[in-house]
Amino acid sequence: MFLKTLHGDLGITFVYVTHDQEEALAMSDRVAVMHAGGIEQLGSPREIYDSPATRFVADFIGETNFIRSSGSVIAVRPEDIDIGAVGMPATVVTTMVVGPAIQCLVRTDDGQEVLVRRQRSRNGATESLSEGDRVSLAWDAEAALVLDG
Repeated sequence: MFLKTLHGDLGITFVYVTHDQEEALAMSDRVAVMHAGGIEQLGSPREIYDSPATRFVADFIGETNFIRSSGSVIAVRPEDIDIGAVGMPATVVTTMVVGPAIQCLVRTDDGQEVLVRRQRSRNGATESLSEGDRVSLAWDAEAALVLDG
């Protein structure tokens, strides 16, 4: 936080190198994701996180599920997956409280493990899920990056 405040106070350009992805996103106006000696993607933290240009960036920054569907692989963040009545059928493997969120590990009927993260709420809908519960997974098309199969 000190460097972010100092940067604002001085108004000069900082080049900050880190392997901590969360820190890079929090500290930066622009992020360069490096891979094999080159820039894999350059953009704002929001662009890098929400619209990764490649599978490497999607996997490197944050947590990402890679789900096989209809001959392609879909990259979708755990917080962008909804558990509901319509979608890809799955079974809850485990649930856990992670501070203000609930994480559910589910296994699709074809054996893929998918991580789902939802903010905790007073109604506790996600918190009521238990091991063995049947669920369906869904996500908005704009939340998913379609990759080659």
